[in-house]
Amino acid sequence: MRSFLKRPAGTATLCALLVVVPILFLEYVPLVDYPNHIARAYVLSGVSSSPELLSKYTVNYAPIPNVAADVVLTSLIRVFGVLPAARLFVAIILSIWCVGVIALSRSLWGRVQWMAAPAILLSLHGPLQYGFVNYAFGAGCCLVALAAWLRWCQSSTTSRFALTVLSAFVTYFSHLAAFGVLGVAAASIVLRRIIAREMTFGRAVLCMAPLALPLVLLLMFMQKDGNVGAILFNSVAGKAIAAFSVIRTYDVRFDIAIALVIAVAGCFLLCRALRAPQLNFSADAAAAAAGLLCAFLLLPKELFTSGAADARVPPILAAIAALGVTADLSSRTARTALVALTGALLLRTAVVQVEWMRLSARVHSFTQMIAVVPRGAAVVPYYSAMGNLDHAKRHRVLEHAPYYLVPGRDAYVPMMFAIASQQPLIAKQWGWDSISPARLLANHLSAFEYVVAIGDSAIAAVNATHCCTSFKSNADAELFHVSAPKP
Repeated sequence: MRSFLKRPAGTATLCALLVVVPILFLEYVPLVDYPNHIARAYVLSGVSSSPELLSKYTVNYAPIPNVAADVVLTSLIRVFGVLPAARLFVAIILSIWCVGVIALSRSLWGRVQWMAAPAILLSLHGPLQYGFVNYAFGAGCCLVALAAWLRWCQSSTTSRFALTVLSAFVTYFSHLAAFGVLGVAAASIVLRRIIAREMTFGRAVLCMAPLALPLVLLLMFMQKDGNVGAILFNSVAGKAIAAFSVIRTYDVRFDIAIALVIAVAGCFLLCRALRAPQLNFSADAAAAAAGLLCAFLLLPKELFTSGAADARVPPILAAIAALGVTADLSSRTARTALVALTGALLLRTAVVQVEWMRLSARVHSFTQMIAVVPRGAAVVPYYSAMGNLDHAKRHRVLEHAPYYLVPGRDAYVPMMFAIASQQPLIAKQWGWDSISPARLLANHLSAFEYVVAIGDSAIAAVNATHCCTSFKSNADAELFHVSAPKP
């Protein structure tokens, strides 16, 4: 145990490998929204040989703060093909998070500390499970950028300025929420230093200069193409669920158990610290965490046309808070608490990865069922939720699974994430924000050849049209052939 704990950098590297490597062995990475992003990247890649599919979309390149998949995944598809690229992109997302954690630990303390390992194990967070891949990519970039920014504030050299600007721009283009978290964390640190008289106002302006450049780009984008969208605030229960996004798995009872282990380990450390000063806290990390906590509590649920806006803050907040703590490991209490915390998060990581293996097989079964769709067909996806909270979360991995027909069969599947001001690929008709499956079924069914219904309510709704014939089915879904006359 002592040998294990005396090598925090080695422990962090081992945890990173345990997080990243298993992804490469999944056939499908079962993240809820991910197939929709894969389909868009496939169309953007130009790999498709279907002029009819490409004619459904236009491309508008603009400084959109939401294009990680559109740039990185699209490039990977051109080189490796669709499914290998999809696995590799998620592995890159997790790798960037691990690099960001290690870099931030070094920037805060001068070397990698023991809490880097638990922070790395937070990488399989709720937003990633729901397929918010642009944000997840940006979250890792945010940690890298914050580490580079702290170095820049420490010593204002040209190379550090360039690295900070570059990482800030990459964070901005990955996802607006990640750049917002970066800005709040940096501003909170600067405010603390000014209040503590550790920094003059002029020095603070110089420190914030690298982050101001992407901000100018954002203001220009908002004036021309940006859209604030509807603002909807979360309920108290919704905030609590969003806070749990840091450690969510697919079983609420397990989540509660992990939360209790983490709470008990934290209480042990705090109680020990009250008796003897064995804990050290980074004032900068504490300020950043406090600022992000305030942002989390104040943020609405929907903002800038994005759902779960507040749920995107806790993973980075938790990582920064964890990295801001170090302890004297000569204490048995501190060692026990660290092992309990790391062990609990390792167990959670294993549980998520095992569940992903099962869900990957479920997605495989689904894609085999719909593989009979002819090339170039037009297919309506219709999803309905089912079961309790845990069952519904597992079932939701199929919500966007029909979009595997886009790269698999060059099929046209409407309601893709191809929205003006949000993605560079724009649907000419029936985008995600412009119509619902129910409206397509009621008013435009004759424009399609097949319907994929997922869930009992969706299957019943399709049967109620009396215009569709069951073609193929499995335990989760049913494929229908549209018998309505073409317009």
